[in-house]
Amino acid sequence: MKVVARTVFYAAALVGLIAMPHLISVKYYLHLSILALVWVISAQGQNLIQGYTGYVSIVQAGFMGSVLTVPRS
Repeated sequence: MKVVARTVFYAAALVGLIAMPHLISVKYYLHLSILALVWVISAQGQNLIQGYTGYVSIVQAGFMGSVLTVPRS
Protein backbone atom coordinates (compact mmCIF):
# COMPACT_ATOMS: atom_id res chain seq x y z
CA MET A 1 0.00 0.00 0.00
CA LYS A 2 2.87 2.40 0.74
CA VAL A 3 4.36 1.89 -2.72
CA VAL A 4 1.09 2.80 -4.41
CA ALA A 5 0.72 5.97 -2.33
CA ARG A 6 4.32 6.99 -3.06
CA THR A 7 3.84 6.39 -6.79
CA VAL A 8 0.65 8.46 -6.81
CA PHE A 9 2.43 11.26 -4.93
CA TYR A 10 5.35 11.30 -7.38
CA ALA A 11 3.00 11.25 -10.35
CA ALA A 12 0.99 14.17 -8.93
CA ALA A 13 4.18 16.11 -8.22
CA LEU A 14 5.41 15.53 -11.77
CA VAL A 15 2.10 16.67 -13.26
CA GLY A 16 2.19 19.74 -11.01
CA LEU A 17 5.72 20.65 -12.10
CA ILE A 18 4.84 20.20 -15.76
CA ALA A 19 1.69 22.33 -15.39
CA MET A 20 3.38 25.03 -13.29
CA PRO A 21 4.36 27.35 -16.18
CA HIS A 22 0.79 27.26 -17.49
CA LEU A 23 -0.79 27.92 -14.10
CA ILE A 24 1.39 30.86 -13.04
CA SER A 25 0.63 33.84 -15.24
CA VAL A 26 2.93 36.43 -13.64
CA LYS A 27 6.46 35.97 -14.94
CA TYR A 28 8.01 37.23 -11.71
CA TYR A 29 6.34 34.49 -9.66
CA LEU A 30 7.30 31.90 -12.26
CA HIS A 31 10.91 33.06 -12.03
CA LEU A 32 10.83 32.86 -8.24
CA SER A 33 9.36 29.37 -8.24
CA ILE A 34 11.91 28.09 -10.77
CA LEU A 35 14.73 29.65 -8.78
CA ALA A 36 13.39 28.06 -5.60
CA LEU A 37 13.33 24.66 -7.30
CA VAL A 38 16.94 25.13 -8.44
CA TRP A 39 17.96 25.88 -4.84
CA VAL A 40 16.07 22.78 -3.66
CA ILE A 41 17.99 20.63 -6.14
CA SER A 42 21.24 22.19 -4.96
CA ALA A 43 20.37 21.55 -1.32
CA GLN A 44 19.52 17.92 -2.04
CA GLY A 45 22.84 17.47 -3.84
CA GLN A 46 24.68 18.97 -0.89
CA ASN A 47 22.73 16.67 1.43
CA LEU A 48 23.86 13.64 -0.58
CA ILE A 49 27.49 14.75 -0.61
CA GLN A 50 27.75 15.62 3.07
CA GLY A 51 25.27 13.14 4.49
CA TYR A 52 26.28 9.89 2.87
CA THR A 53 29.96 10.42 2.16
CA GLY A 54 30.87 12.86 4.91
CA TYR A 55 32.81 14.92 2.38
CA VAL A 56 32.52 18.68 2.82
CA SER A 57 32.44 20.25 -0.63
CA ILE A 58 32.50 23.99 -1.14
CA VAL A 59 32.59 23.68 -4.92
CA GLN A 60 28.82 23.38 -5.18
CA ALA A 61 28.31 26.41 -2.96
CA GLY A 62 30.74 28.38 -5.10
CA PHE A 63 28.93 27.36 -8.25
CA MET A 64 25.56 28.34 -6.87
CA GLY A 65 26.90 31.63 -5.59
CA SER A 66 28.73 32.64 -8.75
CA VAL A 67 26.52 31.34 -11.53
CA LEU A 68 22.98 31.71 -10.26
CA THR A 69 23.30 35.12 -8.65
CA VAL A 70 24.79 36.84 -11.70
CA PRO A 71 22.25 39.27 -13.15
CA ARG A 72 21.12 38.47 -16.64
CA SER A 73 20.70 41.12 -19.28
